Amino acid sequence: MAKSTDIAIDLHELHLFAVDLALEAGALLRDASLSLRRPFPSSSSATAAQQKKNAVDLVTSTDHALEHLLRIRIHNRYPFHKFLGEESYEASLPSSERPYLVTGEPTWIVDPLDGTVNHVHQFPLTCISIGFALDGIPIMGVIYAPMLDQLFSGAKGCGAYMNTHCLLRVPTFDSTTSLPLIQPPPPIPPYAPQGCLLAVEWGKDRRLSADSTLARKIESFVTLASSPSVAPPPGPHTPGASIPTPSHTPIPTQQDTPPPILPALRAPGGMVHGVRSLGSAALDMAYVAAGSLDIFWEGGCWEWDVCAGWAILVEAGGLVTTCNPPPECEPDVAEIPEARLGSRLYLAIRPAGDAVSENGSGRETAREGQERCIREVWKRIRGLGYRRQGA
Repeated sequence: MAKSTDIAIDLHELHLFAVDLALEAGALLRDASLSLRRPFPSSSSATAAQQKKNAVDLVTSTDHALEHLLRIRIHNRYPFHKFLGEESYEASLPSSERPYLVTGEPTWIVDPLDGTVNHVHQFPLTCISIGFALDGIPIMGVIYAPMLDQLFSGAKGCGAYMNTHCLLRVPTFDSTTSLPLIQPPPPIPPYAPQGCLLAVEWGKDRRLSADSTLARKIESFVTLASSPSVAPPPGPHTPGASIPTPSHTPIPTQQDTPPPILPALRAPGGMVHGVRSLGSAALDMAYVAAGSLDIFWEGGCWEWDVCAGWAILVEAGGLVTTCNPPPECEPDVAEIPEARLGSRLYLAIRPAGDAVSENGSGRETAREGQERCIREVWKRIRGLGYRRQGA
């Protein structure tokens, strides 16, 4: 069998095919969503959404129909490529077994309907997510949110874009925009995560105990959102502001005593601008690529949740690493590893520009700013204990 490096892949052709496929599937998703608003027999409503593992893990007939469409279209066009879809994967394996199946072969990794709970509740943040990986690395992605008529796409070396007016197929001067939306992108805020807009997800594991995944997430959310014990020095603190000189860096001090329901915070509060939970990891990643969100911190999502958004984000100039701080050394000196597609642990940072210090004597590159933000997030979160066979 030929190695993946020996297989000719035309990413431009794949990109155009995936865009057309996402628009076709998106039209069906939009019709299915609108049909929920029409009168229907009560017996249909009872079966509109079925539980998988628990009451927040849902699947609908639309999920299955869309995945079937995507699988057939992809197989007919690329019969020798592998296909991995959320619904067929989960249906073929016991809930206790979720091995990582992505190899080095050309693989389409698809979530036919990301945001199923949103779909059921008629919340418009739903999307088709079509990713493509080679050697286990996401290199092309298309995400289409039909209820918003926003299409995000990107491929390695081909650029990353957001398109609107897709439903009407009307080409207008503003229908295609390079990502990130602000060009050039602003530097990472000087006291990040302060000044950042953070995306998180609650996940499907809702068991609550002192050291459960949900408890670790809640503590991390609170630490990232809460106020630091001292205010930063006066001056600009908006995205794009210059980086501080060392003498202006605020010194962390003891936090105020938290209410009894919360554990003692392990680091000064991050004071993020806000915390968003969109109910779709694919759209979380897409909006980080757009620069609309600064940070996405999440553990527990699967490869079909992030593959497409990962490819778009990296092509736009963003960075994806692990959500867990390294156990072997302090965050300030730790290397920033690349995330692994099957790890289920992700921290994504938006594209950024270079920054110049306030006195003009120093420069922070975009990558340095992204890594600084990652380390400051790591200081304020608790690691999540996801393990994955084969990853």
